[in-house]
Amino acid sequence: MIESRLDHLHHWLRSQPVLATFTTLTRILLAIGFIPPGMTKLMGEPFTIISPDTPIGSFFEAFFQSGPYYAFVGGSQVLAGVLLLIPRTALLGAMLYLPLIGNITIITIAMGFQGTWVITSFMLAANLYLLFWDWHRVRPIIYSGAVPDRFVANPHSFRQLLWVMAACIVLAAAGSCAFLLGAKNWIPSSLAIGGVALCVAVFPLGVSAGWQALRQAVRKDARAR
Repeated sequence: MIESRLDHLHHWLRSQPVLATFTTLTRILLAIGFIPPGMTKLMGEPFTIISPDTPIGSFFEAFFQSGPYYAFVGGSQVLAGVLLLIPRTALLGAMLYLPLIGNITIITIAMGFQGTWVITSFMLAANLYLLFWDWHRVRPIIYSGAVPDRFVANPHSFRQLLWVMAACIVLAAAGSCAFLLGAKNWIPSSLAIGGVALCVAVFPLGVSAGWQALRQAVRKDARAR
């Protein structure tokens, strides 16, 4: 049942021209998020300045002093970013990107980074989206059997899903902007925290609504067939 839903959703995503453009922009943004800090590591420079007297600063100092490992992570980030920018290697780049951004997300959560975990979580979600965009190439690794040749989709339900996805993207962008503006002291910190908290609180509702729309579409497809 899950396999069928994923097949239907992938077919619908691939049939939307606007999402093809969105996918390209997502690849570019994720590449930008990795290439500059990766180059900094390759050049042997610290990518952040935090006092080593704090737990977070001590962690980054130990990471910086690891030498070859520090450069290896930087090189992996640059490679993943470059592969994402090349259409033929975009899937390989997304696959390399996943363990890197997954590890970074866990670190930001475990170390108690204020707000940074929100951005890294969105990057992880975007990376998962890119992998699903190439579901037809990833699918044989997980499931056996051929992809169904014919799909009967319910346009209304999938249209609802598109609006829900757009709303989630806007929420993610708004939360990220609020965090960055607060970090730069361009808006009051209380306003930034409130904006991020509101976006984080509403985001699960959008995910739930999107899942319900997908379930309705798949059920209607099954009845139509």
